[in-house]
Amino acid sequence: MASAALLTAMAQLGAAGDLTAYAYVELTKEAMERKAEGLSQLIAEISSFSGSADAWISREGQLNAGFDGQHEALCANYGVSPEEYLLFYAANEADVESYLDAHPEDRSEIEGLEAQISAALDEFEQLKIDLLELEPLDEEDPLPPGV
Repeated sequence: MASAALLTAMAQLGAAGDLTAYAYVELTKEAMERKAEGLSQLIAEISSFSGSADAWISREGQLNAGFDGQHEALCANYGVSPEEYLLFYAANEADVESYLDAHPEDRSEIEGLEAQISAALDEFEQLKIDLLELEPLDEEDPLPPGV
C-alpha cells in the first residue's frame, strides 16, 4: 500500500509525470531514508564479513546493484527515471528552495538525513579501508603518489 506522502506527491505530478517541488522533496526524503538504511546494511555486513577483499568487493557490488534497483523503483513510483530526478533540481532549484523555505520541517528532515548519511558513509569507508587494508586518502592530496 502506498504511503500518504506518496499518494499526495502522485496527485501533484503533472500530466506528463513531471515532478513538482513538493513531489521532488518527498522523493528526496524517501531516497535519503533508503540510502541511510542501505548504508546501515552495508555497515552490518562489512562488520561481520570474514572473507577476502575480493569477495567483499563482489558482495558490495551485489548489494549496490540491489540498492540501485530499489532507487529506480522508487523514482518510477513518482513517474520519473533516476536521471530525471537528478536533473529536476538543476532545472527547478528556485521552486524547490521556495518550497523548502515555506516548509522548514522538510528542510530540517533533509538536513538530518544528510548528517546521518554522512556519518554512516564515513563509518563504512573506514571499515572498508580496514578490511581491504588500504591507506586512507589524504583529503588535501587525494591522489596517490605518482598520479
